[in-house]
Amino acid sequence: MDKDELRELSNVLNSEHGLNTIFVLLKKLGAFERGLNRTSSTKEDYLTIGKREQGAWLLDCIFKANKNKYMQILEMIQKEKE
Repeated sequence: MDKDELRELSNVLNSEHGLNTIFVLLKKLGAFERGLNRTSSTKEDYLTIGKREQGAWLLDCIFKANKNKYMQILEMIQKEKE
C-alpha cells in the first residue's frame, strides 16, 4: 500500500465498525492460523496458503498504518483464544 492507502486504512481502523470489519476479514483469511504444510501440492492447500498470505499482507499494512490498532487487533485475537 502507498501512503494514501495506508492513511485510508488507518481511518478505517479508527472507526469501531471499521476495526471490527477488518478483524473479521483477517480471521476469514486465516491470518492468525498456523501449521499448514507448505510443501503440499493439493489445490485446496494452495488456496489456503494464498488466503493466509493475503491475511499476513493485511496485517503488515495495519502495522504500517497504525501500530496501536495493530496491537489492539492482536489483543482481540488473544481474548478470543482464551
